[in-house]
Amino acid sequence: MPTRLVGILNLTPDSFSDGGSYTDLSSLLISCTTLIKEGAAVIDIGAESTRPNAIPLSAKEEWQRLAPYLKSIINHIHQLGALASLDSRHPENVQRAVDLGIDWMNDVSGLSDQAMIDVAASSHVSIVVMHSVSIPAERTMTIPDDIDPILYLKQWLDTCISHASAAGIDKQRLIFDPGIGFGKNVDQCWSLINRADELKAFGYPLFIGHSRKGFLAPDKAPKDRDPETCRVSAQLCRKQVDYLRVHNVISNKLACISLQ
Repeated sequence: MPTRLVGILNLTPDSFSDGGSYTDLSSLLISCTTLIKEGAAVIDIGAESTRPNAIPLSAKEEWQRLAPYLKSIINHIHQLGALASLDSRHPENVQRAVDLGIDWMNDVSGLSDQAMIDVAASSHVSIVVMHSVSIPAERTMTIPDDIDPILYLKQWLDTCISHASAAGIDKQRLIFDPGIGFGKNVDQCWSLINRADELKAFGYPLFIGHSRKGFLAPDKAPKDRDPETCRVSAQLCRKQVDYLRVHNVISNKLACISLQ
């Protein structure tokens, strides 16, 4: 399967790259249309920023942001032939999204919550399981330097899969996200990018979210990191990574097409 792009739709005032960009349903639907026409196969909808130093939201606060728009956004995405994903760590909100017809649940907490496992087990949606050390990301909390990050993530994923299987979740529904920038220092982020083929060898569809993150160009503002993002995207396409979560879909699509 060729690499597929996952377009980012943030309903957040404080995301590190595009917080506050969309404030009404019309703007959100226009953004969805643009992302899909530019080449996104999946739209990942998020209402809580997980950037470093972000203020965590309660499930109620997150749902207050999602509720006015989510059903309309999901329907619009489906009408355009793409899949809809909800990026959330709150099980009750994921369940609401499942009831509204979401296709993917993107769990940044990696099924660490039994309630989230229960939601996953009672549904048939695809499940992105992301590794993290803390949510929101905390720069001082990382995988130990003396541990091979690939081995560490393999052990973590094996445990995650064991818990999912025990709950009756079909392993074929799982998509693995190593969590670039979540509990990894700059060197570890680059190691995971450069060794993405080893992550693919775990045997699960591989999902990488590197777009505009600080490790790419620490001295640049997030929106100025698209050139670095695209170079890494091209590298990951070459390694046949299954999904890339990106802000600027068209630029990343062109970067991947340039390899063909």
